Amino acid sequence: MNWIKQNKFLSGFIACMIVGVGALGFLLLKAQGRYGEVRADYDMKVGELNRLEGLKPYPETENLKKIEAQKVQHAAAVEAFHKNVAAAQIALEPVTREQFQDRLREAVTRITTKAGEKSPAVGLPAPFYLGMEKYQTEPPLAEAAPALGRQLKALEFVLTKMIDDGILAITKFDRHALPEEEGKNKKEKDVPPKAGALPAKAEKSSKSLVAYNGVNIDFTAEQSRFRTFLNGIAAEKSQFFVPRLVIVKNEKVDAPPRVQPGAPGAPGAPVPADDPNKPGGGKVPLIFGGEKVSVSLVLEIVDFAEVAAK
Repeated sequence: MNWIKQNKFLSGFIACMIVGVGALGFLLLKAQGRYGEVRADYDMKVGELNRLEGLKPYPETENLKKIEAQKVQHAAAVEAFHKNVAAAQIALEPVTREQFQDRLREAVTRITTKAGEKSPAVGLPAPFYLGMEKYQTEPPLAEAAPALGRQLKALEFVLTKMIDDGILAITKFDRHALPEEEGKNKKEKDVPPKAGALPAKAEKSSKSLVAYNGVNIDFTAEQSRFRTFLNGIAAEKSQFFVPRLVIVKNEKVDAPPRVQPGAPGAPGAPVPADDPNKPGGGKVPLIFGGEKVSVSLVLEIVDFAEVAAK
């Protein structure tokens, strides 16, 4: 203590030096920490620059313009494809509840009349009301009427084609209900749409792009007539149909018996007098292909939703 009192200037100078060295040490440690952060950021940016320079194409203005042009072309191609696909469906038309009931009644009359005029008459299930029996006495929901009207046209088309293609009898015709029939597409706080009005585009965009509305049909037909109907319905252009499930049962469960030795047509047997290869010969009896088949068909009517323009 005496030395400090005797050397006040020197002791003060030493104290200032100690404080200065401590401050400099603190600043040095802080600068080192900051240097580490800056260095890490620099290394990251250099690495990102090297990655970008190695990309193909390199993200420069010219290449960006090419990418934007490709995006426009891609969007146009997708829109054109969707329009072509969406054209393969019956148009959705405004229709009121009462108008739908009238159209349903007229369609049932046309089908039953056409089936009765066919020779032989085509059998229809009883009762028959195109799978819409409940709308015989009560109208549908207002928002469901347009969708039901479109489904009605598709169902009438299917039945008309079946009759024209020679189907012998239809024993079952069960239609799958649409979501609109139970108000499943309507929110609790939505304002009820005007009767017969088409659904809004905003509501359409929230739905799935593709909807499948099925119908279960059981019928009997000759094999050739069944093939004609199935090929025709799958190739139809006005409405997109998907045969989802087809179960075919031959009316003859057992295979035909083998030809007995010595019987007409057996190897080494004498040629029958009615051999068609001989002058005046008759026809050889048909073993396969003449049987009738019972068919259970799950047919889906495909509905492509409208995509809002972006």
